[in-house]
Amino acid sequence: MPRLASLDLGSNSFHLLICEWRAGQLVELIRHKDLVQLARSINQEGELDKQAIERALRSLQRCRNLLDQYSLDHFRAVGTQILRQCKEPDVFIASAEEIVGTSIDIISGDEEARLVFRGVANGFAVKTSMLVLDIGGASTEIIIGCAPEITFKTSLTLGCVTLANECFQSKSQVSATSLQRARQQALSTFTEIATTQQQIIPSIAVGASGTLRVLLDIIEPTRSTSSIERRQLETLFQNIASSGRMNEAIDESLRWDVLPAGIVILCAFFEAFSLEHIQVSPHSIKEGMMLDWINNNQELTPSQ
Repeated sequence: MPRLASLDLGSNSFHLLICEWRAGQLVELIRHKDLVQLARSINQEGELDKQAIERALRSLQRCRNLLDQYSLDHFRAVGTQILRQCKEPDVFIASAEEIVGTSIDIISGDEEARLVFRGVANGFAVKTSMLVLDIGGASTEIIIGCAPEITFKTSLTLGCVTLANECFQSKSQVSATSLQRARQQALSTFTEIATTQQQIIPSIAVGASGTLRVLLDIIEPTRSTSSIERRQLETLFQNIASSGRMNEAIDESLRWDVLPAGIVILCAFFEAFSLEHIQVSPHSIKEGMMLDWINNNQELTPSQ
């Protein structure tokens, strides 16, 4: 039973996953997340501020403490959009690698999309043609395919934090005008893709990011379903547009970054692709990284 770990240094959060490979399945041992918010802390010159770097390194030390509890057969760490944007990431990466004890790959947007799709597709018992959406802090990935084949993939420089930075000036109030402007910006981006790919867009849409899981918790707190309905999301959008505020019960760290920008992006996605609902997957890039190793080491995993 190989033990594997994957670490995603995301633009908003760092995610660690440790699993065992048992009887052809990834079995979760530890899942850890820290809200690091690198995307909120990069300037126009592509430089991260000192506080963001300190938050990131403290998070990685917590990850290392968890990793040290297990003997691992494989461990991979990757950096995504914000690290792709950094002017000189080498100093931070060197410190980060010293803490976690492995190299950190700053992967391309295409590679990020491929790994997301691989992780999501593994959650389906049969081959399913799907449209996959992953909303991150500084990028959004859209993938179309039927595993293992990918028909279309792209990584957009549109994320919930970067959109909030651009369109929402206040961290406590959001105007209806700024919401509509942000939505139109996201819609314009998605419509171009939907128009060019309309002949191959499948009927099943799957959301793969933490943003989607946060929205699912808000809309369906009892988790009676794993889908977000368009009508539910539009109601949430209109409530925020009318009041200018987020629900007081929502954690402060999520109000400005994930909400309302995540709602805006998902609303625009529904509209551009003419969708009425989206399934929310518990799997994403971290599982995709593990499955890459499993596929390349099948002689070590006879239960596959």
